Amino acid sequence: MRGLAALPAGHRPAPLARGPDVDDVEQAFGLLSAGRRPAPLGLIVMAAIGMAGCTRKTHEQSAAAPVLQSKVQMNDASAGWQLKSGFYGVEGGSWRWTARNFAVTLAAPADPAHAGAKLHFRFTLPDAVINKLGPIQLSASVDGMALKPELYSKAGNYDYEREVGAGSQPGTVTVEFSCDKALKPSGDERRELALIAVSVGLESH
Repeated sequence: MRGLAALPAGHRPAPLARGPDVDDVEQAFGLLSAGRRPAPLGLIVMAAIGMAGCTRKTHEQSAAAPVLQSKVQMNDASAGWQLKSGFYGVEGGSWRWTARNFAVTLAAPADPAHAGAKLHFRFTLPDAVINKLGPIQLSASVDGMALKPELYSKAGNYDYEREVGAGSQPGTVTVEFSCDKALKPSGDERRELALIAVSVGLESH
């Protein structure tokens, strides 16, 4: 036979592997019970594929878009997508270095029009930064509305707290931060480093 190597004399080819019988497949779906006429195998396979597809689609929909949070802890992987720029990876299991400029997207309080809200940015100003650069001024804006800056002249833990005026609309807001200086990349450290962020959020009154 063309296309096949000759077999040694006396050698019988092994039988082809036996595929599943239609009855076996239909028995697995319970289609031969109670005297019912078995459905064609093609329909059974198509039904099985359809069910699997529906299950997968439902699972993908349930695991779809994450919920926007009004507060982001730096070690919360589920909210990390809200950190838009200027944040580095989690370190020490709880904090992140920031660059000189950094931004985050937050969910606005449900009803800020009556009471407004407060922005809280909790961070650490480390000795390594303050000793080399001196006092650091931190500025912020919420959807382009500038907030009063703050000057920090000592290393320590801080909470930059500012009122976000009543009249802001519920939904998504972008908070942008800026330091007037930061450590430049040097040696093995290729990042620009400013502050150690712990959390940032908007809190209703």
